[in-house]
Parts: sequence; structure tokens; C-alpha cells
Amino acid sequence: MKKFKHLHTFLDRHNKRRTYVRIGGRGKSISIQTDPSDDVGFAREYAAALEKLGGVRAVRGSRPGSWDALYAAYKSWPEWKDLKTATQMNKRKVTERVLEMEINGVRFGELPAEQTTKQDVVKLRDAIEAPTVANAAVSELSTLSKAAITRGYMTHNPAALGELGVKKRKSTAGNNYVWTADDYQRFVKKFPLGTMEYLALVLLWSTGVRASDAYRLGPQHEKNGYLVFTEHKDSDSKYRAAKNREIEILPSLRAAIDACPSGHMAYIVTKMGKPFSTPNNFGIWFRKKAKAAGLPPGAATHGVRRAAATGAAEHGASEHAIMALFGWKTTQQANRYTRTVRDKKLAAETISILEKRREG
Repeated sequence: MKKFKHLHTFLDRHNKRRTYVRIGGRGKSISIQTDPSDDVGFAREYAAALEKLGGVRAVRGSRPGSWDALYAAYKSWPEWKDLKTATQMNKRKVTERVLEMEINGVRFGELPAEQTTKQDVVKLRDAIEAPTVANAAVSELSTLSKAAITRGYMTHNPAALGELGVKKRKSTAGNNYVWTADDYQRFVKKFPLGTMEYLALVLLWSTGVRASDAYRLGPQHEKNGYLVFTEHKDSDSKYRAAKNREIEILPSLRAAIDACPSGHMAYIVTKMGKPFSTPNNFGIWFRKKAKAAGLPPGAATHGVRRAAATGAAEHGASEHAIMALFGWKTTQQANRYTRTVRDKKLAAETISILEKRREG
């Protein structure tokens, strides 16, 4: 059995093993009745005893079957190795934070994965202050559990999402802001034609590309009136086919490009005249410019992409047409926008019918 701090064991005069918790050489002690073979029960009783005595759980390390051990094994499996480096970094940040959290004084990473319950995961979820971070933590535990089940390390997924599983916490803090036509006008009033800011907005608005593509597009991608390029997303993956895109250069975008030549292989450059080094830097710059134009804090690059998709749907574009423009492989994402437009029209028609009935 793994040693716990402040845990003492001995054989009594009847040759029966006794286990108790005591902090220091003297003072009050609390007996542990659970058999050590019951990892979860033993850990919980130990934690409760330690809490009563005013101690702090400080044991670290991996035992077979624990979440720590499972996570270490997961990083050697294809499910992890096939991920992009940036994705691995994000997942590592979330998962390792979860493993360091404590439930009733027991570090989560030391709990046996197979014996972890849905209630354990819910308690962990509720202990995280930010709902979006809590939902990400549950999602990563679910992903890890699914991989473990596939290889026979576990038989159930305690972090399974859905109606019968762990429910996500509601959050209004996520950045779901969608730009409006009024936002567009306020922005271009502050940054008119001929500015780099104007070019950035028109490029995002007229193409619907992500920031990871917008910041690197340039003259070298122009061909017969189209922007021809390979999407940055999945472009460095060995197992996912990168998407080749061809987007027509609309007159508004052509005018914005011609009015603000960068002299570089990227249309958009910094105030120092150099291309942005990362999409994140470009995104931060664009958000600051939106704030300077008086737009809400959530007005970011992806909100422009959402606005473009919403506008396309409102003007009658089909799901497949929207898929082609935004580079989506399935109708699921496009359906979000066309469905919203259909619902708005149905609601308006229903109100009209009710109004006519009332007048009649």
C-alpha cells in the first residue's frame, strides 16, 4: 500500500492490522476502518480524518489505475500523438489542472479512475469557478475516459456528457458576440478606406476566413480574381486533409487592398510595417481597434466570421453554399445559421397570423 502522510499502521495483540491517522508524535488520532484494498473508500476516509485533525493532503505520485497513471499512458497513445502541438498544449493545461484539484482533501489525480463516479466529476466541475473552464475540464476527462475504455483500462465514462451524464454549466462569459451592420459602420467611420484597420475588417467580412488565415493572406494568393490558399487549420496535421480554398475577391476587398498596399507578402501589417507574427497577435490588435471604435468588448475576429455566415443565410444562401464559403465539411455548422434564419421567419409569420386573428 502506498504511504500516506500522517498515516500509521501496526499489528495489535490479535495480529490484526490497525490503521489510524495522527499528526505529529502525540495528540489525537483517528482510526481508519476501510480496507486498504478499497482505494476510493480508503482515500475518502483518510481525507475526512485528516480534515478533522487539521492536516493537509500533500502526497504526490502515480499508482496503477489512478488518473495520474492513465493520463501518463494517454500521452503515448495515437489519440494524443495525432493532435497538433497547439492542441496538445491546451489539453495539457486543462487536464493537469484537474489532476491537481482536490475533492474532500484527496487529490483527483490519485483517485482510481475505474472507481470514480459521476458524482465525483460533478463535484469537481462545481469546484471550478469559471463555467467555461469547468466545462472544458469535464470534456477532457470524458475524452481521456473514452480512450481508456477503448484499451480496456476502464469500463465506464464518469465524465460522459449529455442528459443522463454530467451536464455542462451555463455560461454567458463565452465570446459568442456576432458583429452587426451597425458595428461595421461604426468601425469604418473610425477607420475609413485607406487604413490597415479598414482592410482587416473588409478582408474578414467579405471572405469569412479565420484570423489564422486572414493575417497571412497576401498578393501571392491572388489568382484570376480569387484568393487561392490552403487553410492554416489542420495544415500541419499528418492525419487530416488540409482544405484548399478559392474565394472570389469582391470589389470592396479589391478597393481596400489597392488603397493600402503593405509592400509585404501579407496584406495586413503592424504599425511598424511588418506582418503579424501569429494569429493571436493579430486578433489582439483587431480587438483593440474594435474597442477604439466604440464596439463592445466581445467584438473580435471570429464574431465577424459569424456575422458573415449569418448574413449569407439571411440573404438566402443554402447550407451547401455556406459550407463552400466557410470551408466546412458537414452541414452541422451551416445548419446553425440557416436554422436561426428559418426560426426568425417562422416566428415573424406566426406573430403576423396571431395579429390578424386578433384584428378579426
